[in-house]
Formats: sequence, structure tokens, C-alpha cells
Amino acid sequence: MKTTALLVKGIKLLGNLFCILGFSVAASTSAIATGTYILPESVTVLSEEQLLDRIVGNTALNLGYDGERGYIEYYEPPTDDPKKEMIRGMWRKTKYSGTWKVEGNWFCFHYDGAYLAHWNRCYSIKMEGARITMYHEDGSTFYPYGGPLRMVSGNPGNF
Repeated sequence: MKTTALLVKGIKLLGNLFCILGFSVAASTSAIATGTYILPESVTVLSEEQLLDRIVGNTALNLGYDGERGYIEYYEPPTDDPKKEMIRGMWRKTKYSGTWKVEGNWFCFHYDGAYLAHWNRCYSIKMEGARITMYHEDGSTFYPYGGPLRMVSGNPGNF
């Protein structure tokens, strides 16, 4: 009988320990779930309206790993569908194109050509001044080619 009582007490203690451990792990998580994606705490991403206002009609400039321009990409304003239109860009000296689409807090990219297909996805975007930070669905930060992104007003690349 004593063995059974000790076993029950041990199981209760283990259960309490797992509850405490579970709570401390949940409390220390540095990401919050927002809709179908996760963002680091204290990150505010652009809303659909802000994406259409601050990204569309402007150009993203990527400095790349080595500080030299990785790519420049212009997000052409819509003509028919106010949430979907053309991307025109250049990486090094190669021109490319695609389409962009806004879905809620997501800015989605779809590039023409198989060589760019791995970039076809949606990101949530935070802007601080001209600096852009993009986030994957899992909340991890995405910097194409490792360098920071800056938003430049208008179409300075004349695409």
C-alpha cells in the first residue's frame, strides 16, 4: 500500500513539474501568432491599406551581401484589379518581371520564369522609415540575398 501511495505522489509531482515547465516555455516564447502566421513580439506589420499605399508605385532596393546592389524592383500601380499588378525588376544586369498581389497583411510575389519560382511566396512587411523587413509565415526574418531592403519613392529604375 505504501508503494502505491508513493507512486501516486510521484506521478502527481511529475505532472505538476510538466505543467510548470510547459508554462515557462510558453511564457518565454518570443513570437505571437497573428492569423495564420507568427510574428516576433512588438512587431507591427503593414495592413492591406498600408501595403497598397507604401509599397505599390514604389521601388525596393536590395543592397545584397557585399553592399553592392543585389536587385531593384518596381511594384507597378494597378490598372484593373486594385490588389494585383506587375513587378518589373533587375538583378545585377538581368531584367525580370512578375506580378504582385495583396492578401490582407500579406504582400505576395509571383515571378515569371522557372529560375525565379523559389521566390513565389507571400510575406508580411514591417517598415521603419525606408527600411523594409520581411517575415516568413513562421515569423523568421527574410532578407533576400542577405542584405537589407530599402523602399525608394517612385520608379527610379525607369521600368
